[in-house]
Amino acid sequence: MAYRTEHPQVIIIEGQGALSHEAYVTGSRTIVNASSPSTVVLQHAPARKWRSYHTDELHLPNSTIDREIELIKVYADCDIIGIAINHTDMTRREVERKIAEYEKKYKVPACDSLVDGTDKIADAIIRKFSLKPRKKRA
Repeated sequence: MAYRTEHPQVIIIEGQGALSHEAYVTGSRTIVNASSPSTVVLQHAPARKWRSYHTDELHLPNSTIDREIELIKVYADCDIIGIAINHTDMTRREVERKIAEYEKKYKVPACDSLVDGTDKIADAIIRKFSLKPRKKRA
């Protein structure tokens, strides 16, 4: 409804859970299918080794970033525009190395949005959709 009445240039939809995560299969895929995104900002936790189901007994290996990108291409039929890194269990130096690695490998901006802010990803969205440039913060 908002699209019809407000005519926004961009709609940002927040999702929850990886496409590969068994606990979020219906929710994540439904969000992707219903929204038909033009692009996706992927959030990834490089140091997270296990998926926890809130029990001590069941731990499955976490998905890789390459697998998540593959699933985004399959289910959303689009590419990623940026990578937001979850820095849990990482030193600042490890985060900085991972940012450089991801930017080189995937050719998109990457950042730890909680520490660095989201300017790099916001700028990529502005460029992709030819939006009016935003005023930079002082």
